[in-house]
Amino acid sequence: MITRILDELEHVVLDIRTHWAVLEADLVQLSLAVYNHAVDENVKMRAMDLFERLLLAGSRQAYHALSEWDRR
Repeated sequence: MITRILDELEHVVLDIRTHWAVLEADLVQLSLAVYNHAVDENVKMRAMDLFERLLLAGSRQAYHALSEWDRR
């Protein structure tokens, strides 16, 4: 589902001038939650791929989550 949203809306989700930007934090948290709770390694890998895609696209929320993760 996250992949489909990013495929269709990546450019507007990360643009704070659009109403779609409100989804950015949810997409980041959802990908990390799936990564943290998945048992299947393939699911974990796909969740991390999505998180990395958000990072590469310039997601501020993803960078913030990564810095919080590093502080642990």
